[in-house]
Amino acid sequence: MNGIVSVMRTFAVALVLILTATGLWAAGEEEAPAAAAEKEMVLDPTTGEMVDAPQYGGTITVLSHDWAPTTMDPYFSAPQALQYLTQVLEKLAIGDWAIDRDVYDWSGPPVFPMSAMRGALAESWEISSDNLTYTFKIRQGVHFHDKAPVNGREMTAKDVEYSFQRMLGSKLTGTEFSETEPSPHIGTWKARQVESVTATDEWTVVMKLKQPDPMALRDSIDTTVFYMIPREVIDTYGDMKDWRNAVGTGPFEMAEYIEGSSITYTKHPNYWSFDEKFPDNRLPYVDEMRFVFMTEPATKIAALRTAKVDIQGSLTYALKNKDDMERLQRTNPDIVITEHPNRSDYGIGMNTQKAPFDDIQVRKAMQMALDRETLHNTYFKGWGSWTPHSLLANDMPVVGTAFEEWPEELKKIYDYDPAEAERLLDEAGYPRGADGIRFKLTMGHWEGGDLDYAQLVAVTYFRDIGVEVEVEPVPGAEWASYINAAQWDMFGGMTMAAKYGNPLGFLSQLGTGASANRCNCADPAYDAILEAAGNATTEEEFLLQVRELIEHIKEQVWFVSGPQIPLIGVHQPWVKGLNNEFWLGSNKTNAIVPRLWVDQELKASMGF
Repeated sequence: MNGIVSVMRTFAVALVLILTATGLWAAGEEEAPAAAAEKEMVLDPTTGEMVDAPQYGGTITVLSHDWAPTTMDPYFSAPQALQYLTQVLEKLAIGDWAIDRDVYDWSGPPVFPMSAMRGALAESWEISSDNLTYTFKIRQGVHFHDKAPVNGREMTAKDVEYSFQRMLGSKLTGTEFSETEPSPHIGTWKARQVESVTATDEWTVVMKLKQPDPMALRDSIDTTVFYMIPREVIDTYGDMKDWRNAVGTGPFEMAEYIEGSSITYTKHPNYWSFDEKFPDNRLPYVDEMRFVFMTEPATKIAALRTAKVDIQGSLTYALKNKDDMERLQRTNPDIVITEHPNRSDYGIGMNTQKAPFDDIQVRKAMQMALDRETLHNTYFKGWGSWTPHSLLANDMPVVGTAFEEWPEELKKIYDYDPAEAERLLDEAGYPRGADGIRFKLTMGHWEGGDLDYAQLVAVTYFRDIGVEVEVEPVPGAEWASYINAAQWDMFGGMTMAAKYGNPLGFLSQLGTGASANRCNCADPAYDAILEAAGNATTEEEFLLQVRELIEHIKEQVWFVSGPQIPLIGVHQPWVKGLNNEFWLGSNKTNAIVPRLWVDQELKASMGF
C-alpha cells in the first residue's frame, strides 16, 4: 500500500508541475509574495512535496549538552566522543536519506530495518552461505582530511582493517598496536568469536567469524564503535585523544574546541558524498557547523528564542511538559517544534553491590514507592508515558512485552504501593528511627539532566517511606568516571526503555565489569545468559536469550523505572531540508546536519 501511495503522490506532483508550466495551474499565485514566486523550488523525492532548492554557504549552530568528553578517541570514549565525531569520522554504512518517508521516516529511535541502510565507506557487502565470512567492498575515491600526518590521502581497505583491529584488540591477529586489549566500549563484541579482519586487496575487507552471529552485519556496519580512522594518527601521537589530532573522512573537520563552551567544524572541501535526495549536490551545504554547550534549561530556551542557535536535536530537559513547549511556540511562532518517540532517561539505578541495595526486598520497596501515574499527570502534564519498562522498551519489535501482559506478581512490584514498601523495608531490617528515617543515601545525577525530577522523587516519594536521599549533581566531564567508580548509592537519569538496533548494546551494560554499569551489577546468572546471547548462532536462539535477559532484569529490580518523555526537535525556520527526521543510524543524530542548508535570505528578512 505504501508503494501505491508513493507512486500516486509522485504522479500528482508531476501533474501539478506540467499544469504550472503550461499556465493551466495558477492557484494561490495572486496571494504569493513576489520574493516567494521567484524562489527556485525542487521536488523532494522522499515526500513528494515541492521544497526550496538547496543552497550553499553559512553556518548551522547546534545546541548541545555540556557532556563533551575529555578525549576524542573512540577507543577510549565511545559512544560519548562520537556525539561530536560523527561529522569527522564515518562508518561502513549510514541510514538511507533518500528512502521514501512512507517506508521509513527516521523520526524515532533507530529500530530500523537493514533495508533502510545504504553503503557509506563500504559500497556493498556479502555474507557467505555458512554465515561465517563477511566481504566488504570499500568505496574508492574517499579521501581523509588534508591534515597532517595523513595529508588528504585516499582511504583504502587497510584503513578499515586497522580500525576494526584496533577496537577489537591486537590479540585478534597479533599485530603490534598500542592497544592490545579490546576497547572498553566494544560491548557485545567481547563475546564474539571473531577469527580475523583482513584487507585482502586495496578495496576489499574480509571478516571471518568462528561461529555464525545473527547480529554481526548490523554491528559491523552501524555499531557505535566501528568508525574508520587513519593509522598514521595513532602511529604519530599514540592515540587520538587530543581533538587537534582528529582526522577522518567525514563532511567536516574539527577546527576549534573551547572546553565547556563550543566545538567548531569547517567544511571538508574534498568530501566524497553527494546529497542522496539531490545527487548532483556535493555535501555538506554549509561552510561551518558549531556545537554550543549549555546546561541550564532557561539558557537553552533563551538561545532558541534569540536565534543564538539554529537547531536543537534534543530539548527534553529544557521542555519538561507541553506548557513549556507551547510557551516557546507562542514567543517564537515561526520556530519549528517536532516530537519524537524516545527511550526514557528517568530511570534510577541502585548500586546492587552495596547495602542496602544488595537486598532485593529493598530494591522492590524503592520501586513501589514511586507513583509514576501521578508524576505523569502533574509534573509532566500528561506528556509521554508512565508505563513501567525494563532496560529495553516494552514495544521493542520482537522482544518486547506490553506491561499489561506481564505476570501479575511482577506487575505488583511496579505498582505504587507505599504501605507494602514500608513492610518490605521493615522485614529487611531497616525500621524507621526516632527521626522517621530508615537510612540516608546519595543519588548522583548528571547536572545537565532533569535535576528537578530527581529532587521531587527524593523529597516526596522516597522520603515518604523513610528513605532520605540527597541528590548530587555530577558535571558532564566527570560523568563517566563517576559511574565507573561505583561509590554512589543511586544514580539518576539512567537510560532505559531503549529501542536500539542491537538489543545487546544496552543489555551488556549490566554485565559484570561493564563500563557505565549504572546498577553496578555482578550477577552470574545474568552474565551466563548474556554470554549465551553473544554466542547464539541463529536469530531464533539470539532472540530467546534476549527475552530471558529482559525478564531477569524485571525480576531482579535493579533500577526504579521512570517515565518515557518524547525527544523534542527544535529548529529555526531558515534551516531547510529537515522534515521530521531525527536519526540516520545508531548514534548518528548529527549526521543529518550536513544534508541541511540555511535560507540566508529568509534569515536576513527576519532580522538575524
